[in-house]
Amino acid sequence: MRAGPNIKAVAGFDRSSVCLTEVRTEVFLGFIFVNLDRDAKPMDDWFPNVRAELQGFVPNWADLRPLE
Repeated sequence: MRAGPNIKAVAGFDRSSVCLTEVRTEVFLGFIFVNLDRDAKPMDDWFPNVRAELQGFVPNWADLRPLE
């Protein structure tokens, strides 16, 4: 851990003993998926041909943008 609110206020707090766990992430159809299983298969292996199927329902999905 590099920093945190009120970190100096906790007596004996050892920053070197606290770290974030690395997780597996994947961008799939514009969404970010987080998987805690490092051995999980990629989304394309889980859902073969899903990209093509979804494009049939939403032909311009790659052009979609979030509303602001």
